[in-house]
Amino acid sequence: MGISSGGYVTTPPVQTTGSTSAPETLLTWQFEALGSGTNARYDAERDVILLDSRLQAVREPMLLAPLLAHEAVHRRYRSDPPRDEASLQRYVEEEMEAYRAQLDAWLQVKGSFAERYPDPAAMLNEVERDLLSDHLQLEEAMQEDESALRASRLEHYRRVMAARQNEER
Repeated sequence: MGISSGGYVTTPPVQTTGSTSAPETLLTWQFEALGSGTNARYDAERDVILLDSRLQAVREPMLLAPLLAHEAVHRRYRSDPPRDEASLQRYVEEEMEAYRAQLDAWLQVKGSFAERYPDPAAMLNEVERDLLSDHLQLEEAMQEDESALRASRLEHYRRVMAARQNEER
């Protein structure tokens, strides 16, 4: 069963382009070229979750559900990029909440996924294997030392913020 068939295994339902039930309103998402290794991002201006177009090769909705859960957190906050240390701290807290939501979604489907794909290296395509690897790496990072992940995100977004401020000058 592929994504384009509209089939789903977990909540939220996953389709090629569509929407899912969210507590307050419908969650809309679509595929679009994002580049630079980005799997997904929330576009507040259009109120849509964008999944990188290469993810159209993903045939298993259980691999996409964690990304949608992550971006749904960003949709809830609709934060602007950080401009100072205080907003940077809030931004990173939001990102950590999004990672926790992503991890929770992954852990909800992980057992079923393992049953369906006992040999993922042989049963998944390259894009699916990469996405699976991302989920497993996040699981490991969050379970081993969430504070280290938070610190790395803080440093990353601090550099991004500084670069953006330099561009604006």
